[in-house]
Amino acid sequence: PTPSPTPVPTPPTPPPTPTPTPTPPPTPTPPSGSLKLPTFISDHMVLPRSPQSARLWGESGASMIAVTLIGSSGVALSVVSVEPVDGKWSVELPEQLAGTGYEIIFEESTGSSKTITDIAFGDLYLCSGQSNMAFSVNDAVGGEDTIQEAGNYPDIRLATADKVTADTEQEDVTSMADYIWARSAPEAFVPVGGKSMTWFSA
Repeated sequence: PTPSPTPVPTPPTPPPTPTPTPTPPPTPTPPSGSLKLPTFISDHMVLPRSPQSARLWGESGASMIAVTLIGSSGVALSVVSVEPVDGKWSVELPEQLAGTGYEIIFEESTGSSKTITDIAFGDLYLCSGQSNMAFSVNDAVGGEDTIQEAGNYPDIRLATADKVTADTEQEDVTSMADYIWARSAPEAFVPVGGKSMTWFSA
């Protein structure tokens, strides 16, 4: 009799090649020497007084940021250093009693720096509302007298954030006024009928 042919084994099916997981693009790091501060970390600003600690933040492509707080006497009160992560950094300053005439120097490890002056530590009030928040002292009864007396309170400062509609948390906002922070003084008010909301509100 004729022998039966030996069956040829079927080769195993190779496993499917796994699809590589796409690597997300790296977070862009600001170039060295590109120290950036939020809008309202600026000259004439007010920071919270003791028992609160003031927090400052920004962006930089440098490997290290040193933040120096200088008192009204010109003496450095503290130096805080931090390494940016993905180009972002933040520091907390030591608690300070209420006072004015402070300076802060932000210095990158690359040697570039930025100084902000005439800083006050005190009480901060966040005011928000509807029409009354946009009612100018210029249009109030007796507003002219109030404006003239504004210079008697130079330690009062005002910052007015612009109105922004957003579905996500914002890292910065712009100023609605012609200034960032204004000290209480007649020149902080524009004439009646001037550009809308560039002055202390009532």
